[in-house]
Amino acid sequence: CTALAGARILMAEDNSVNMMIAVAMLEQWGVVVSQAADGEQALEAVAQAERAGQPFDAVLMDVQMPAMSGYEVTRLLRQRHDAQALPIIALTAAALTSERELALAAGMNAFLTKPIDAQRLQEALLAALGARRASRAATP
Repeated sequence: CTALAGARILMAEDNSVNMMIAVAMLEQWGVVVSQAADGEQALEAVAQAERAGQPFDAVLMDVQMPAMSGYEVTRLLRQRHDAQALPIIALTAAALTSERELALAAGMNAFLTKPIDAQRLQEALLAALGARRASRAATP
């Protein structure tokens, strides 16, 4: 998907197999992927990217991570970045309605279940990046 080429995405996932599969998929689309194995690393990666003047276009966030859940990480990120400035897409193994509600309540933009479906991931990223570009264009 050439529309995603060059997009900077942070993948926060503690399962190395899931990480490997998602990163391979994203890189096939020309996405520049950074990896975080837990919530702390995700927060640090976002801060570092900002300092370098290369902020992420979106974050793919596993919700079930050790120490700090994806929900907690999202709540912390939302204190500094609104949903359009930094789209966050929840990734979860549980397709429960309660999980979806928790994700949206925490400030996540979208919710995808694992195993990740390439088409749905692509659509979610395109929607998130489209909204982000529109909000940036509106800001003088």
